[in-house]
Amino acid sequence: LTLALPYSGAQFSVPANVSIYASMNTADRALAPLDNALRRRVQVIALEPDYDMLPQYQQGIVWQELDLSQLLQILNDRIEALIGRDYWLGQAFFAQVQNFADLQQVMQHQIIPLLQEYFFDDWQKIRLVLNDPRKPAELQFIQIDSRQQRRIALFGEQADVALQPSYRLNTAALAQLAAYQAIC
Repeated sequence: LTLALPYSGAQFSVPANVSIYASMNTADRALAPLDNALRRRVQVIALEPDYDMLPQYQQGIVWQELDLSQLLQILNDRIEALIGRDYWLGQAFFAQVQNFADLQQVMQHQIIPLLQEYFFDDWQKIRLVLNDPRKPAELQFIQIDSRQQRRIALFGEQADVALQPSYRLNTAALAQLAAYQAIC
């Protein structure tokens, strides 16, 4: 099939030996009309995380203390229970992890910010995904900030309304292997 481009009038076609692939995240609902239009015109193949593929990315690296495949699967199980499987994390998050410092960077700069988006800054749900309520305080990635004294000074001892808890990222936990192990 050959067609004329609208502005230049030049002829355009895709050679028969070329296939075009695209990806789309089903969690992005703003693209629903585009998604529906594409689904009517092309073949859609859903791809789930391949947990068995993950160790292949880390060839020659021994992860005796932490199974990244298991970590990813547990995170996805919790995400699915809270908001659905459309929000699963893929193995690509851990594909370039070659050492513990890489894992820290992925968790702090990719996974936790993505969870903030997924859960609209509902820190309690993010804590559930990371298993923080069941960890000792020093291993919690997201901690409930204890500013109770400041709040009492602001509102007095007997505030008649529920006050929102305040959360903070515990960067010290990001540097502890036990914090990642405790997710599982």
